[in-house]
Amino acid sequence: MSVTTLKMHTTLRKVSTMKAFLPLFLLADVLIYFFCQLEFLPPQFIEYFLGTISSTINILNPVIAICCFRPYRKMFKEYYRLIVSKLSAHPKVMFLDGSSEEVVNL
Repeated sequence: MSVTTLKMHTTLRKVSTMKAFLPLFLLADVLIYFFCQLEFLPPQFIEYFLGTISSTINILNPVIAICCFRPYRKMFKEYYRLIVSKLSAHPKVMFLDGSSEEVVNL
């Protein structure tokens, strides 16, 4: 097996392991629900944290893919550089009164 293939398999194994552990966040939902039913925690915990923890799984899944896979990471970096370069081409200064003036680059 070549070195690049070995690296790709190692990366794939790490990413697959990280993604496999994402559903463990649901264990926190179950524990919060259990403790709220036993009245160890106030009911506000169940209202706030169940949705927050459940949505964390949906947020972390693509973040893991973007950070760990080279083509996704490269595309994300190039897209970010494009946006930053377009924003920095015409910088503006916002003043407290709401007006804006273009910055003169010397």
